Amino acid sequence: MRPRPAINEAQFLALPLYQCGGAGWGWTMRFGAVLTAARGLSARCAVLLLACFVTISSVFAEDDYSKLAYRERTQLTKCFSDMLTVVKRHSLRKQLLYFLEAGCAAEMSNYSDALFDALSFQLPKEFQDSQRMRGLVARLLAGQPIGSMERTAERLYTEQSVSFCSGDACPLDKYRKCLLLQISGEVTKRTEPLDFEKIAQTKCGTTEGAARSALIIDFLSAQRLQRDPKLSKKTHELIEEVITEIRHESVISYHEHLAAVQPGRKSCRKEVELCGTCINSVITIEEPEYKCAVGYEGKPTKITLKLVEQRGGKALANTQWSVLTPGGNVLAEETPAVVHLHEEYGATLLRVVARNKGRSYEHEFEVRPGVDVELEVLVR
Repeated sequence: MRPRPAINEAQFLALPLYQCGGAGWGWTMRFGAVLTAARGLSARCAVLLLACFVTISSVFAEDDYSKLAYRERTQLTKCFSDMLTVVKRHSLRKQLLYFLEAGCAAEMSNYSDALFDALSFQLPKEFQDSQRMRGLVARLLAGQPIGSMERTAERLYTEQSVSFCSGDACPLDKYRKCLLLQISGEVTKRTEPLDFEKIAQTKCGTTEGAARSALIIDFLSAQRLQRDPKLSKKTHELIEEVITEIRHESVISYHEHLAAVQPGRKSCRKEVELCGTCINSVITIEEPEYKCAVGYEGKPTKITLKLVEQRGGKALANTQWSVLTPGGNVLAEETPAVVHLHEEYGATLLRVVARNKGRSYEHEFEVRPGVDVELEVLVR
């Protein structure tokens, strides 16, 4: 049996439910099938769900939704405004919508429920009896007005003026500058990009911590004014993504400098900004560029494993192997002594476990994307 396709909430809310007024029942039935597969709804409930939106589409078409759940809508607008101010202060345009939804999740849920209550008289009884259906319908009802508010936030990001920090007074720019300043010294040494990343991260550890702390403090200050005063796990993850993205951009820039002095090394992007003058620019990173810069181009990592009694000795037969992440997730379990990892990992530590004659032997080792490894594990 094939697994049901998964649709995350962002994708689900982005589906064009509110454009179905003139689509007819053929469209409704097809989309009902998608809902059934994705959410496990009965076909009847899925069809009723979409039919009810055709019925109430006139409410949204006439912008009357702005008068519904007005108090909750105002709270959500204020939350979006507070988060927008922090996002713009740190020039996080690309992550704007993610930070809005992470910081205002409680307001979005509250608004969705209030909108459901305001429109419940137009909904079939099935949608009101089931808590699961109620939650689903509430999110769908709020999809269009929330989407409209997010588009407004994007427009305001461009139009509104905010007091920006600049130069070393801006923690993210200071961190970016510190990373870029490491380039020239390491290029002369012909340091590999992954090694450069480690060196630069070590030398810029203080500025990285300051940049992270600045984001946490600013977002926490805005969050304390909302329904949920604590930073969500998602907001913390987004902050880490921002820090990682800046570091990856420095690795890409370093690789381009290295490519200029090493004829055999190819460029990883068509237009290169060797940032001497672009410290304050908005940087957009494509992850494939970083993987190219650190040497990963789709080649699986080949790990040759040997359980030996002494270095350079003969491999013991009948050894079973497991390769695990530091968190204990199993990446491979093999009886042969050769493992191919197809996962796209950066430089990271992995753990190998060898089992032979009822005994287990563990060893940690570093793996880099596309770089083959020969590892001997000693019997102790």
